[in-house]
Formats: sequence, C-alpha cells, structure tokens
Amino acid sequence: MSLDERRIYELVRGRYLAQFYPDYEYLQTDVEAEIGGEVFVARARQGVVTGWRAVPGLVRAEGEGKSSGEEGAGEDEANQALPPMRACEDCRCLEASIREGCTEPPRRYTEGTLVAAMKSVGKSVQDPALRKMLRETSGIGTEATRSGILETLFQRGYIERKGKKEIVSTATGRALIDQVTPELRDPVLTAVWEQGLDEIAAGKRALHAFLAQQADWVRQQVGRVQCGEAAWTAPAGAAGAHPCPACGQPLRRRKGGYGMFWGCSGYPECRQTLPDARGKPGRRVGERSPKGPAAAGKGGPVNRQASATSAWRCACGGEIWESAKAWQCQSCQAIVWRQTAGKTLTERQAQRLLGGASVELAGLKSRAGKPFSATARIEGGKVKLVFGGAR
Repeated sequence: MSLDERRIYELVRGRYLAQFYPDYEYLQTDVEAEIGGEVFVARARQGVVTGWRAVPGLVRAEGEGKSSGEEGAGEDEANQALPPMRACEDCRCLEASIREGCTEPPRRYTEGTLVAAMKSVGKSVQDPALRKMLRETSGIGTEATRSGILETLFQRGYIERKGKKEIVSTATGRALIDQVTPELRDPVLTAVWEQGLDEIAAGKRALHAFLAQQADWVRQQVGRVQCGEAAWTAPAGAAGAHPCPACGQPLRRRKGGYGMFWGCSGYPECRQTLPDARGKPGRRVGERSPKGPAAAGKGGPVNRQASATSAWRCACGGEIWESAKAWQCQSCQAIVWRQTAGKTLTERQAQRLLGGASVELAGLKSRAGKPFSATARIEGGKVKLVFGGAR
C-alpha cells in the first residue's frame, strides 16, 4: 500500500484497538500561589493507569492539530513535576518575568467545531433539568440531521464559508436573529420539545395534544409577524431593503399605537420616519415615483408630511404628518383628529395640542347634539377632553 494508505490504516487500526483498552486514569494536582497580591496557578498530572494511551501512535495522532486551549493539548502540564507541598505553606519566589501579549478573540467556527457546539449546547443552559435533558439528547439535532441543518443555513444565506474552513454569519442571518423572539434563540426550546417527546414515549402525554400545542405556538409566532409586532429590518444590500432617505441605513417597519409606520434602524441617532403604504415606506409630499405622485390616503390615517409653512414638531421631537383626517407624530404616534366631538380643529390648535399645551375648545357637540365647551390635551397619545376646573 502507498504511504497515505498506510497512514489511514494506522489511524483506523489504532482507534479500533483503543476501544478494547481500559480508561486512561491520572491524578491532577492544582497549586494556587499568591505572589504580590496576584494568584498564579501551576498544574501537574501523574499517570496512574495507562489504558488506551498504550496503543502505539494513538496519542501522537490524537494530539495533532490541537491548540493549547483544546483537550489533549496539556502535555506540558502532564509532564511537569511539582515538589511535595502542604496547604498554606510559605514559598519563595525565585524568579519572575513579564511577557507582553494581546488577547485573542475566540476562533471562528469550522464545520466540525460548529457540529460539536450543537452537541454541547446544554452547557449554556442554566436550568439543571433542561441542561440534563440536552445532554442526554446530545443537544441540537442528531448525528444524522446536524449536517443537513448546516446545509440549510448555507442555502438560505444565513451563514457562509470564509477561507477554506471558517464559517461566519451573514448580515441576513444576524438580522434574523435580532428580530426573532427570545425563545426561538434559546436552546431551552429544544430541551422543552425533547422533554415533551420523552413524556409521549413514556405514555404520560398524548401525541395529538403535543402536536396541537406546537401548532398553536407556530400560529402565534406567524400572527406576530403578520400584525407587525415582530419588526423586520432588512440588512443593507439585501433584497427588499428600504434605505433611510436621511442616513441610508435600512428602514424598519413598526407598529405604533395607530397603525404601521417605518422608522430608521439607526434610531435614536436618526429619527427619520415614513408612513406605511401597503407594506412599503410611503413618500413625502411632492416626491414622485415612476408611476406618478405618491397616492395619499393608502397607508393609514396620516401618510404625508405637514406643510412646510407650519414647520412644527411634537413635544417628543418627532415629525408631524398630516392627512385629510388627522395630524400625527411619526415618533410617539400621538394623533389629533380634525373632527373632534363635532368640531373641526384648526392647524394652530393641533400644533398646540401636539406641542404639549392645553387648548380651550368651544362649540363641541355631545352625541345627543347638545353644545358644550371643554379643555383638550393629549393623554396616552389621544385628545382627552377635561370638563370643569380640572387641568
């Protein structure tokens, strides 16, 4: 056989023989010494039972390609000897040296280390019962499905390869993680589902009840997206991204107290807002699209900027937009309807109300058609009428 074939054979042979050997056992000594107010640690290992390490060539093969922080890289510690010591014993520091260096970020995942992280994901779970469940079920996925999970992430553009082996997240993947609910990002969800499956296997839970619960949960998540509670920010350059006209960062579709609107993802540095027009950012008055002037009245109660002759802002500092029916702040969503209790408000009155002032209104009409007067002010984003001497 060739040299490469021989090497492969030796690796397979060593691992096959090692399974019949006993465990490798050793005693490890950790010594903590306080010097000049700082704690230094020294470690040493002493082999007790050689076990599988007696297989020729296996120890060397296992240690190849591992960094100093990985398992099996502590040969220096294993080979060093420590003198006999007693707890709280005074020692002399014979030598000290300073070595300059820089901290390094964690190494990027490779396909192999990412699969290993999926197996050991239970380490990040605080609940002991759920951590045990993840350990018993080997974490996220199975040996047969983990590679398929990674392949799906590659195909959907959530992760990509950098260089020969490294795997990095994409802007689309990071945006997705930022927008999904916390429970979808937490490995505890996997543990809870596995716990439910174990209860089904033990006869403690009905399969149809478990499936119905999962279906309800999925419908709730889909409903949150459909009603706009889960805002999505498309990453810059991605398909469907809407850049902010003020700073160029992606716009985010949000749900306010009076409907949907678009705000800059760079908030609070950028406070640009736009009305929502059928799921897309609306346009300012005077702007034209390839199809002609922006159509007013399609996005919500307010979908155009207030006239330039009345350059005023809300008490919160947000822009005021107007339509034929109302004036509305595009930051806090406070709104003043033109028709209030049968009275048509003026722009000046709306300006004072949204600016935080109280306005005396006369000529109001009750539902029974009776005229009355009241003091108006903004509370909870709406106009509230106060009667008598209340302020």
